[in-house]
Amino acid sequence: MPIGDVYRVADEQRMQGQLIVNTHHYVLAGGADEDTAETLALTFRNVFLPFMRALQSDQLSHQKIVVQKIFPLPVRAAFELVNVADGANAGFPVNITVAMVFKRKGALANRKNLGRIYLAGLPIDNYDQDTGKFAFDNSDVRPAALAGALDTQLAEGIPGGAVFEPALFNRLTGLTTLIESASFDLTPRNQRRRQLGIGA
Repeated sequence: MPIGDVYRVADEQRMQGQLIVNTHHYVLAGGADEDTAETLALTFRNVFLPFMRALQSDQLSHQKIVVQKIFPLPVRAAFELVNVADGANAGFPVNITVAMVFKRKGALANRKNLGRIYLAGLPIDNYDQDTGKFAFDNSDVRPAALAGALDTQLAEGIPGGAVFEPALFNRLTGLTTLIESASFDLTPRNQRRRQLGIGA
């Protein structure tokens, strides 16, 4: 596949009978073959997903990763990985509607160059009822590690392998902006949308 192609990764999760979808976009930056979508799905599962799972309850399941080349046209057929993995923490999660927000910023400082990931399934042990916020020990690097992974390229890890740059994608214009930084907010937020391809 040509360098510069844009891929959508839909991470389909399920918890308490509810579907949650986090959507990511990546730009192919190097290395390519006819199985690029499959390569991205496997690399996302092996390299990026552990950072998410490290923060989530084992009652949340990542059931499917769906990868599709979406730009430029024509759109390619999607590749799917199923029965991916569960969260890595034993114990009950916070309410299904409550999420921890990770913010992604592109090169231009305006609303069109901001993206959010609503991370569901955090264990109740990481919620402080006194402050009404998520809480982590000072030595707990997991939130910062996930924020770092959100603005770090995914590399297949073999000589000449594919490299993918995380990006923000404008569905109306087809324009992409590479993600330059990411941060997290300890204030719980309600997940606003759970539509496939839109985000959680």
